[in-house]
Amino acid sequence: MKRPLHTLLAIAFTSVATADELELADGGLLSGSVVSISPDGVITAQLAISKGVAEIHADKMKRVRFGKAGRKSDHDAILTLTNGDRLPCDILGITAEDLMVRTDFAGDLTIPRTMVETAEMGIRPRKTIYHGPENLAGWKVGDNWHYEDGSLVSDGRGSVSREFEKLPDSYSLGFNLAWGGRPNFQVFFSSQTTASSGGKHDRYYLQFGPAGMEIKRQSSGRTGYHSLLVVNRSSETFPDREARIEIRLDHRQRMLFLYVDGQLEGQAPDPLESAPTGKIVLFQSNASEAEAHRVSDIRLREWDAAGDRHKSEDRGDFGEDALINNEGQRFGGRLVATKGDASNMTLLFKSPLAPKPLEIPAADVSTLFFEVVDVGSREPTPLFLGLGGSGSLSALACDFKPEIASLTHPLLGALEVKRSRVTMLERRDNPESDE
Repeated sequence: MKRPLHTLLAIAFTSVATADELELADGGLLSGSVVSISPDGVITAQLAISKGVAEIHADKMKRVRFGKAGRKSDHDAILTLTNGDRLPCDILGITAEDLMVRTDFAGDLTIPRTMVETAEMGIRPRKTIYHGPENLAGWKVGDNWHYEDGSLVSDGRGSVSREFEKLPDSYSLGFNLAWGGRPNFQVFFSSQTTASSGGKHDRYYLQFGPAGMEIKRQSSGRTGYHSLLVVNRSSETFPDREARIEIRLDHRQRMLFLYVDGQLEGQAPDPLESAPTGKIVLFQSNASEAEAHRVSDIRLREWDAAGDRHKSEDRGDFGEDALINNEGQRFGGRLVATKGDASNMTLLFKSPLAPKPLEIPAADVSTLFFEVVDVGSREPTPLFLGLGGSGSLSALACDFKPEIASLTHPLLGALEVKRSRVTMLERRDNPESDE
């Protein structure tokens, strides 16, 4: 019996490297520059320890790290092709036959609609608004907090707050929280005041005690407090007395999501008609002991609410196009065309329920699903490239030059990709059938 062949080569990005690193299967490490790799497994590289080029077979190679690759992408959409490849891009226009897109790895491309399964819209890099603290500059200490070794540390009952110049419609607030004995802690956000308790204020807050966590909506209306989300998780379930807490807020949809140590603990809507618009974040310690709470690695950044929606959306009927807007509404039918440029695009979508095509602003679209057309078998290719911005490309062959990687794509044909955008290259071997 013949066993399936394991992956022979993986190339991953390392931001600190300045040259390509070739890690051998026996643990050896070579430094140099990959010149080319062929489908039959031969790597040609210029090594620092020798003159000229060397040829290394893939079965001798474990990993190569590119030293000058880049991960970030400023594109607004991701296309998923029929073979599973993902292309970060900006959509320039759509016709009855093609999608015209702009990429940072291969320039402008025209892609037949039959080769595209989905277009995820509204994908944007998350801009960091604040990351710290590095000191107390910009923070207002109410009582009993100080700065120490990258952390805000409580000295007893009291609060520390910061007001931001502006906050986006959707943002995430994450921080590490450590506690000494039992937690007795609150964080207020979207607040218009630095007051830590009482009063008629419009804001949200999370409170964490020995029995668990709760997110509440404080209101200036008749009903002062609304419980939105309860997590019955004892503080004793955190053996190191610390947790990573992240709150994601979609103001437009008035939805809140709570993550603890990277896991979604729950989500809840704001029951009121309008979300609070304050720009103050406030940490409150309700424990009298010194150093009862320590807050560090605070990250306030834009949050792309569309990204979470994409994970749960279902395309529906494979025999037609489908459009899902930012509010979750689905339209089935045919995407006729687009008008306007990339910065102000409108989609013309023909629904069987309407006599004329609907005109839908691209900014209001979450996902496009294209009619599935049988375009033949898509066998796995020998090579698979990772791109910055969570992109990927299959390749039948590729050749690395100083600035360009020339490859043959199974759908798009010959492509020239900026080498600086390649973050990973994996060699794939199809399992051999048993004899």
